[in-house]
Amino acid sequence: MADWSNIKVESAHDRRKKRTDRLKQEKFDKEKQHKKSQITVVILAAVILVSIVVISIIAFNMFNSQKKEEVLSRIISGSFRDIKGKIEVNKKSIGFFDIYEEDMVLQEGDGVRTGPDSSLRIDFSNTAYVKLFSGSTAFLEKLAMRKPANPENSPLDIQWKLEEGCFVFSLPRVDGDVSVSCIYGTLTADSGARCVAKLETGKSPADLAAKKPVRVIVQSGTATFRNKLGTKSIRLKTYEEVFIWEEEGFLKNSKPEITNPGTEPF
Repeated sequence: MADWSNIKVESAHDRRKKRTDRLKQEKFDKEKQHKKSQITVVILAAVILVSIVVISIIAFNMFNSQKKEEVLSRIISGSFRDIKGKIEVNKKSIGFFDIYEEDMVLQEGDGVRTGPDSSLRIDFSNTAYVKLFSGSTAFLEKLAMRKPANPENSPLDIQWKLEEGCFVFSLPRVDGDVSVSCIYGTLTADSGARCVAKLETGKSPADLAAKKPVRVIVQSGTATFRNKLGTKSIRLKTYEEVFIWEEEGFLKNSKPEITNPGTEPF
């Protein structure tokens, strides 16, 4: 005979309680899942928002960087003007002289060469400019912007090397330096006042080989010539000139032959 003593009969009350507990658990699980979904949405929204902000900042910085590069490119370069005859340019990135092409600019490390009966003017953003005349070769060794609050009004440090020929520079009444070196030393404009000066080397390889005197004339303002060793220097005032015929020697001419002082270079 079967033993029915251990068999429990589930009452209606127990069934209702189980059903209620199940419904509560389902409701709890749904609420928990809903909260997880809400948290996921919030996190996703935050990630999207942060991404948008980061992308916006990057785009803004890239735009500013591009604009800055455009400004710097315009400032840290020289523009060709008043071109006459045959002009050749040696771009630092190329390494050899080639015919000047329209809209070229001159940057640090570039060189310029003029043919017979040729000349040109190169303007810089701080209104300084230089002129090269027939049979001249010069390299722009340095063109650097100092760090002002406004790059548009930045003073520039400009250094040239004249290998041969005739070179004129004009430094406006602004902070900054313009200098040109040659076989015997370096001529530097004194800042604080407009300076126009001319440096002239030998006209031919034979002149250079024979170490012919280098002639320096200051048309306006003041400039200083220092020899290569830095042991001697001479300061030239308006309408003064000097002949340098050896590395450490100077010969000052008290009556320079400047026929047209004016305001424009020689």
